[in-house]
Amino acid sequence: MSIQTRPAPDDVNNNEKAPRDNPQPNGDSWAHEAERQAGKEEEEERGHEQQAKKAAESKHDGPAGGFDATAIPERPPGYTLKFIIHRATNLPMADINTLSSDPYVHAQLYSDAPTRHKEDPPIRFRTPTIRRNTEPVWDEEWVVANVPASGFQLKLRVYDEDPADKDDRLGNVHIYVDRVTDDWPGLKEQSYEMKARMASKRAYIIRMAAVCLRTTKHIRGNLFVSIENLGRTEHDGQNGRVYTVGPCRWIRHYDPMLGRMMGMKEADEDGDEPKQAKEDTPKQQSSQSHSLPKGSKDEKKVKKYNFQANQMQLEGPVPLQLYHRYVEFKPFVKGMFTSSGIRGFILSKALHHQHNRVYSFDSQTVWGHY
Repeated sequence: MSIQTRPAPDDVNNNEKAPRDNPQPNGDSWAHEAERQAGKEEEEERGHEQQAKKAAESKHDGPAGGFDATAIPERPPGYTLKFIIHRATNLPMADINTLSSDPYVHAQLYSDAPTRHKEDPPIRFRTPTIRRNTEPVWDEEWVVANVPASGFQLKLRVYDEDPADKDDRLGNVHIYVDRVTDDWPGLKEQSYEMKARMASKRAYIIRMAAVCLRTTKHIRGNLFVSIENLGRTEHDGQNGRVYTVGPCRWIRHYDPMLGRMMGMKEADEDGDEPKQAKEDTPKQQSSQSHSLPKGSKDEKKVKKYNFQANQMQLEGPVPLQLYHRYVEFKPFVKGMFTSSGIRGFILSKALHHQHNRVYSFDSQTVWGHY
C-alpha cells in the first residue's frame, strides 16, 4: 500500500515566491542610476567652469609673476634726446684724509609717459667715478628715445663714492623742460648751481672751512650739462615707451668677501675664467707646498678670492616679450617686489641691499664700451 503526499497550497505559493539568487534590475532602477550619473557630471562641469572663471579673473586683474603681457597705452612717438654730462666745479670735499672727493653723477628722467605698473622705476644713468678730484670731467653721453612732447624733468645727483660706507650726496640739479618740439634748440653746456638739499653736512663743513682758510672761493659747486634734440623717434612698435638707446657699455664688479663665501677665485694670468675653488685640508696644502720647488713661479703666485658680477647696457628697445617682473612661487614674493605691507617693505629693503652689495662700485670696478 503506497501513500502519496502533496504539498500544501501555502507551501507551493511560498516556493514560487522565493527570491532568486541573481535578480535582474528592472527599468526603474536603471533610470535612477542614469539620473545620478548625469547629476555628478553636471556638478563636475560646473566646478571646472568656476575654476576657469576664477583663473581668468585673476589673470585679468594682474599676473602672479613672470612674463607680463600688459600692453602700454598707445601714444604717438616722442623725440630722441642726447644728454651730455660735461663736468663739475667747486665740489665739496667728502674725504677728510685726502681733502678731496670721488664724484659721480646719477641721473633719472621723469615724464608723463605711461608705464605698465606703478612700481616700474624711471630710466636711469650713472657716470663712471673720477678719483680724488673736485673738478671732475666726465663728458658722458646718454641717448634716450621717445621722450614725450609734453616735456620732461631731469634729476641729476652728484655723489661721493664710498665703498666702506654710504655714498655722500654732494649736490642736486633739477632741469625742467615744459615742451619739446621739432625746432627745440636744446641746451649748450649750460651751467647749473648745485643745491645742497639732502647733501652731506660733513662735506659742506669741510668746504666752509676751506673757504674760511681762503683755499677756495665758492661754497657751492656747478654742474655743466648739454641736451641735444636728435629729432622725432622713428616708429618702433613701442607705443611711445621711453627707453635708452646708448651708450652700449659693460661694467665689471668685484667683491672679495662674496668670492670667499662662494669659493670663487680670480682669473689666471693666462686669462682663464675663475672657477669655484674647493677647500683643501691642511694635509693637502702641506703636501702641495712640499711638492713645489722652491723659488718657482707657482709657489710665489697666490690666487685671491674674488667674486665677479657683470652689467651690460645694450641698445634699446628691449622687446616686449622680454618684460618680466617676478615669479610668485611664494606668497611673500609679490610684497617683496612691490613693497606692500610691513613685511614686504622690510624684504624689499633687504633685497635692494643685497643687490647693491653684489653690484657695488669701488676702485676695482672696470668700465668698457662695445
